[in-house]
Amino acid sequence: MFVPETVYQNTIPTEVISDGRVNKANLNDLNLTMDWLRQQLKQASVTSISDIFYTEVGKDGSLYIDDQQDFVH
Repeated sequence: MFVPETVYQNTIPTEVISDGRVNKANLNDLNLTMDWLRQQLKQASVTSISDIFYTEVGKDGSLYIDDQQDFVH
């Protein structure tokens, strides 16, 4: 999953979801929309934003998604 180059210009990875909450300011700073984010999450088989622990848009435009289901042993 990548952000279209015509939309995205960033030099550092940027958080867009933390603890199931969307960081709308960062999303807006990246010129991305909630519709775009929902579509990307759907493609990654994520059914609910509240299931996400952390998501960021990487400096290369890739989307990193970490869900709430991680276990520490």
